[in-house]
Amino acid sequence: MKKYNILVCSDSFKGSLSSRDIIDIYKEEALDVENVSITGVEIADGGEGTLDAISKFGKYEWKEIECSNPLFEKITAKYLLDQEVAIIEMAQASGITLIPYKDGNALKTTTFGTGELILDAIKNGAKHIFITVGGSATNDGGIGALNALGYDFLDKDDNSLKPIGENLIKISNVDASKAIDTKGIEFTVVADVENKLLGEKGATYVYGPQKGAVGEIKEQLEEGMGNYNSVVKRVLGVDMNTLEHGGAAGGLAAGLMAFLNANVQSGIETLLDLIDFDTLLNDANAVITGEGCLDEQSLQGKVVCGITKRCVKKNVPVYVMAGITKIQGAEGIKRIKTLREYAMDSEDSILNAKIYARIAAKEMLKEIVEDIKG
Repeated sequence: MKKYNILVCSDSFKGSLSSRDIIDIYKEEALDVENVSITGVEIADGGEGTLDAISKFGKYEWKEIECSNPLFEKITAKYLLDQEVAIIEMAQASGITLIPYKDGNALKTTTFGTGELILDAIKNGAKHIFITVGGSATNDGGIGALNALGYDFLDKDDNSLKPIGENLIKISNVDASKAIDTKGIEFTVVADVENKLLGEKGATYVYGPQKGAVGEIKEQLEEGMGNYNSVVKRVLGVDMNTLEHGGAAGGLAAGLMAFLNANVQSGIETLLDLIDFDTLLNDANAVITGEGCLDEQSLQGKVVCGITKRCVKKNVPVYVMAGITKIQGAEGIKRIKTLREYAMDSEDSILNAKIYARIAAKEMLKEIVEDIKG
């Protein structure tokens, strides 16, 4: 009798279910459904957990090095390498969870450690380097990472500046004479944040406060970022404030785009490419995806959107399990189930997520088989 191959690839339900939890639940429930085979794919959207999700495919090798944290303290951080492809999660070296919060942190933090990871990948032969930029502790415009690659940021007296946020205002020139040769190396910034570098919706004003840019400090950093942009415009001929996504990771994205000619790609699209998701779809009769809250944003570049678009192209039906939903459906989505429909209230659905996920999974699998049989 024919086996029905179902691909389970759900985002985590924040605070209640991991992507792995959801896969395990479906595999266990499938034991009671005749002729169903589950293939699980852990999913992340470019933020925390992306490296772990990609590493599960066995194609990539972990590399670990000593580097600097956001305050120049020595730590160990990891990235993934597969021959000429490297995947770097900037939060490993420059993430907000690596240091305790303190007002003013954004003045002192740096992306230097991220640059050290990039440099090590280059030394190991990487020709295409992906840098995921979620969860940063920094607001330095990327001068830390660029400094690690040999770019020297100078004040009006040609003195080298420490690559931290408070020194953006002092930058007068850039010395690239000792910069590492990146000719022939492709850089891809993985970012879903669309903010530009400057202004009320820019890096400093939107994300700076969570990094310690409060009160007058925020104004100081915004002024510094504007000065930095003016210098880069004069030296490189690039207005970083015109770059979509440039405000990601405190301007790291803008710095990498301006100096390294990096392109930008969405988190979920990058992940699906790196795990060769389209090939996985070749043997799938159906796909189950989901996230904690399914809403209009889910259909605009997040996990459910990215997966559904790929499935539509391959004519594979998509089923969604979510914590709650604020939409009734969308192109390519055959059915939606929520944990909330089984729970007493929203709090109950979160506290007892595994219980309700099992109920939803059992029903979903039976419905999928019925749909396939027609």
